[in-house]
Amino acid sequence: MTDAAILAELRRLREAVDLLVRYIGPRLTREQVCLRLDVSRNTLTRRLELGQYPRPGKDGKWLLSEIMAWEARH
Repeated sequence: MTDAAILAELRRLREAVDLLVRYIGPRLTREQVCLRLDVSRNTLTRRLELGQYPRPGKDGKWLLSEIMAWEARH
């Protein structure tokens, strides 16, 4: 197996895990998101208002997978 094939397989595996986590994954509270992103509650609120962070769900919690995806992009 070539390096490119291995990387492609790992990418597909990560996408599959992300999909599973999205459907059955844990949800984070505001406090947990603040700890994970190392920001205060006020900073989180301000950045949410500016559209800089992912929005919580209707239950006021964030999917861990969405936070992880955001972290990977930034």
